Amino acid sequence: MFLPVVLIDNQRVRLKNTIEASFTFKIANTGRLSDIFPTGICRTFVFMEKLKTLSYWAVRLIAAVIMLQTLYFKFTGSAESVFIFTEVGMEPWGRIGVGVFELIASILLLVNLTAWMGAVLALGLMGGAIMMHLTILGLEVQDDGGQLFFYALIVAACSMVVLLYNKTRIVEFVKKLSGK
Repeated sequence: MFLPVVLIDNQRVRLKNTIEASFTFKIANTGRLSDIFPTGICRTFVFMEKLKTLSYWAVRLIAAVIMLQTLYFKFTGSAESVFIFTEVGMEPWGRIGVGVFELIASILLLVNLTAWMGAVLALGLMGGAIMMHLTILGLEVQDDGGQLFFYALIVAACSMVVLLYNKTRIVEFVKKLSGK
């Protein structure tokens, strides 16, 4: 796939998410997209960027809200929560510990710079929850209709979207850690 190349002050800048083509454009000193593309296409670029940003915030909020709303049940020791963690042999330390990690993951998800870290933590937690449902608890716990399992799947999917969105930030972080 060839991505169009734009020259801004004689520097090459690749445009992502555009039509497959190989073009070179010279933008006027303003550097506006409307100098090279028709107005309708510029509006489409702006709309797509806004949609991408809104979607990114939506998946982060969905994951954080689901995890935050379950904290009440974990921290107050509700009967269902105690039952679940007793079944998997992690009561009470596992219930409280998972609750603390879910709180941390939710906070990290809501901060722009650390959203990917929250997504990693949330994905790990939900991976554990999904495995417990598949191996020990079953999909349905105390006649909940599979609601908790479904919530774990939603949070895991939202976390994966956040990780995909932040893949360059994650790669940069790993390079810094490895010293490259």
